[in-house]
Amino acid sequence: MLKCVIHPYLTIPAIVDATRGYLDTHGRQGTDEPSPAVPVWASHDSWILMDLVRGLTMGEYLARRAAAQPPPPAREIQRPVDTPALRDLGGALLTALAELERDRQRHDDLTPSNIIVQDEPSGQIRLRFVDLGVNHLHARSITGQGQGEGVFAAPEVRRDGVGHPLADLYSLGALLVAIAGVPHTTDGTVPDQFYVVSVGLARLLEDLTDADPARRLLVTPVDPARPTFEQVGRVLRDEVAILEQDGRERPRGAWQRLRDLSPGAGTVARQHRMVRTRSAQVRDAAGAAHLRQARRLRRWAWLFAVLIWSATALVITWWSRDLGLSWQAKWFEMADEVFGRSGAGLVFLDDVRAADYPVPDPWGNLPVRLVTLTFALVSARLYLNVFAELSTVWAMPRDRRDRLRALAAEVGLRSLAILPPLYVVLPTLVQRDWWPLFTLVGHVTFAVAVQACLWFAWATNARARAAGLSSVPRGEIATLGRLAAWQPTVAVYLVPIIGIGTLLSLGLVQDVLVYASFVSLINLGIFYPKSAGTDAPYIRAGMNRAALAAERLEHLDPNQCRK
Repeated sequence: MLKCVIHPYLTIPAIVDATRGYLDTHGRQGTDEPSPAVPVWASHDSWILMDLVRGLTMGEYLARRAAAQPPPPAREIQRPVDTPALRDLGGALLTALAELERDRQRHDDLTPSNIIVQDEPSGQIRLRFVDLGVNHLHARSITGQGQGEGVFAAPEVRRDGVGHPLADLYSLGALLVAIAGVPHTTDGTVPDQFYVVSVGLARLLEDLTDADPARRLLVTPVDPARPTFEQVGRVLRDEVAILEQDGRERPRGAWQRLRDLSPGAGTVARQHRMVRTRSAQVRDAAGAAHLRQARRLRRWAWLFAVLIWSATALVITWWSRDLGLSWQAKWFEMADEVFGRSGAGLVFLDDVRAADYPVPDPWGNLPVRLVTLTFALVSARLYLNVFAELSTVWAMPRDRRDRLRALAAEVGLRSLAILPPLYVVLPTLVQRDWWPLFTLVGHVTFAVAVQACLWFAWATNARARAAGLSSVPRGEIATLGRLAAWQPTVAVYLVPIIGIGTLLSLGLVQDVLVYASFVSLINLGIFYPKSAGTDAPYIRAGMNRAALAAERLEHLDPNQCRK
C-alpha cells in the first residue's frame, strides 16, 4: 500500500520530515515477530510504502455498528453504553496496545482512521495500526477540545506538536468513549452516560483522559514496573464484566419498560450480581476497597428493601382490616402464641394503637392509608432508583471541613434507608392523626439529605476546578442542577403542607380526605414519575461525578489541592 502526501501538506516542513523518517522511526527491520503496527517497506518526503492490510477502519466499523442500532432515545443521558463493543473491540484495542508496548513503540496518533479492524477466522477481532507518529494537522490547532479526529489527540500533543509517553493513554480513553457509542463532550470531560451506569468505568475513563499527563492513571492501580496497557486492559475487562451484570443498558421491551416503573426496578438483585462479579476480581488493595464499598451499599439496599416493603405490607394489612377482609397471616397467629395473647386484634401491634384510633374504620382511616401507601411507594423508588448506588466516601478527605461535608452527605443518603419506613409505620400503628406531621417531617428529611449532597457536590467541584482537574466541567453542571431544582419544588410544596396540616391539627379544617388526596396525588403524580423516575439518571451522574472528583483530589499531592 502506497500512502502519498499531497499539496498543500507538502509545504509543511514538519509533515515532510516525519514522512521522510517514517521508516527509520517506525520500521521494524531484522525481526519477523508479528506486530500490531503494519510493516513499513520504505518512506520518502511525499510517500510511505507499507503492507496492504484488508479491513475496515475503526471509524467505518463504528459507523456501520451505529447504523444497525435502534434510534437514540429522546433524552441523551439515556443513550445506552454499548457493552458488547467495549468487551470485544475495546478488549482488542488494549491487546494491540499491549503488544505495541512490548515492542517498545507508541502510536501518538491513535484515531479511528488509523486503526484497521480485522475479523480473525476464530471469530475474534484483531486491530492493526497505521500512520504512527504525531499528526501535525492536529497540532496546528491547539485550543479547545479539537475538531473531528482531533478529539482523540492528547492535549499535550496538540499543544507541543511532539509525541509524549502518556499520549496514547488519553487517546485510548477517547476511543473507548467512541467504541461505547457515546458522543464526546465539547470540553473533553467524560460523558454523563458513564456516570449513570458504572462508577468504575467512569473512574477509568477519567484516569485515562485527564488533560494533565502527570494525573493520568492517578487512581487506577497500575504497577509502573509492569507493562501499563496490559494492566489497564485487565481493569477494563473487570469493569465491563460488572457492567454486563447491570442490565439497564440492554434493549427495553414493553415488559421491561413497564417493570422499570416499579419502585425497586431490580436494584437489589442487580447489586447482588455486581458484588458477586467484583468478588471474583479482587487482586489488590484498590479492588478490595471497591468490593467493600459495593458490599456496604448492597447491605443498605437490602435493609431498606426489607424495611420499606414490611412497612408497605403493614399498611395494606391494616387497610384490609378496615375493609373487613377476613384473613390473617400465619405469622400473626404464631406471634399470638409466642406472646400468649388471645382474643381479637394482632398481638402487640394493636396494643400500641391510640384509644381514639379505631380499626376497622374504612372512611375515618382512608386519609392515613392513602398518604402512607403513596409515601412508601415514592420512598422506595427514590432510594432504590436514585440513592442506593450513590456514595460520597469513596475516599475520605484529609481536610476536616471536606470530611465533614462528605460524611454529612453520606449520613443523609443512608438516613433515607431508615427514616421513611419509620414515617410510614408510626401513623399506621400508633395514631392515624399523625399523618400530616409525618408528611411534613418526611419531606423535610428529604430536603435536608438533598441539601447535604449539594453542599458536598458544590464544594467538591469548586475544589476540583481550583486544583485544575479536567474531569469536572468549568461551567454549570446540568445533571447536578436537576438535584438542586428539587429544593424550590419541595419548598413550594411545604407551604400548603405546613398551613393545612396545622389547621387540621387544630381542628379548624374538616376536609381531611381532600387534603390527603391532594398529598397522595402529588406523591404519585410528581415525585414518583419525575423526581424518582426521569430525574434519576441525571442525579446519579451529577453526584457520581462529584464523588469521583473527591476521590481524585485525595490522590493528588496536598500542595496541588488549592482551596
